[in-house]
Amino acid sequence: MRIAAPKAGNLFLTQEDAIWFSTSMPTMKLSLGKSMTDKKSKIKGQIKYLTTSKLSESQLSQVCRLWNKEYPIDVHHKRKEDLEQYLSGLAKPNHTIIEDGDGKVKAWFFDFMRNKERWFGMIVDSTHQGKGYGRELIKRAKNNYSELNGWIINSKEYLKENGGKYEPPTEFYRKMGFDIFPDQKFDSKVLKTIKIKWRKNMATTMATSNGG
Repeated sequence: MRIAAPKAGNLFLTQEDAIWFSTSMPTMKLSLGKSMTDKKSKIKGQIKYLTTSKLSESQLSQVCRLWNKEYPIDVHHKRKEDLEQYLSGLAKPNHTIIEDGDGKVKAWFFDFMRNKERWFGMIVDSTHQGKGYGRELIKRAKNNYSELNGWIINSKEYLKENGGKYEPPTEFYRKMGFDIFPDQKFDSKVLKTIKIKWRKNMATTMATSNGG
C-alpha cells in the first residue's frame, strides 16, 4: 500500500500566541524593512526566496489571507492590522517569503526570540504543498540556528474556512528531525497544542567548529 508523504506542516506558535489570537533565512544582515532576494535559491517557475526583517504591506496582506486559509477558523484574523500588531511585538524577527514570478506568496516562515530561545512559525499554501517548500524553509533555518522551538496543533477537531478538517503537521516535523513532546501541552479555550523542538547535533556542531 502506498503511503502519502506528510505535507509541509503549518505551525501554530507559542503559549502567548495562542492567548493573543484567542486564539532559513540566508546569513546576511538586513536593514529594517528591507527585502532581499536569495539569487541562489531560484527554482522552477521563477520561485524566489525573499528575506526581510519586516513584511511589506503587500506581503502582510497576503500572509494574513494565507493564515486564514490554512489555520483553523478559531484563530482567524479579522484584519491584517491584528497580525501586524502581533508581529511588531516579536523580538529580533526574521521572515522568509516564497513568492512566484507574479509576487504571490506561496509560503511564509518566520522566527523570533522569546525567553532566550529561538521560536518559529511556518505556513505553506495547501495548493503548493508537496513541492518541497516547507522542507527547504526548515533546512535554511537549521543552517542559521542551533535550535528551533514551536507549538503545533495536534488534533483533527478543528475546521478550516473551506469546511475541511485541519491536518496536524506532527509527522512532517518528526521527519524533519524535530522531537515531539506530547506531554508538554498548552490547551487554551481556543486550541490544543503540543511542543516541538529541534536541536543541532552536538557532534555535528563540534565537527564543524573543528573544520570537519
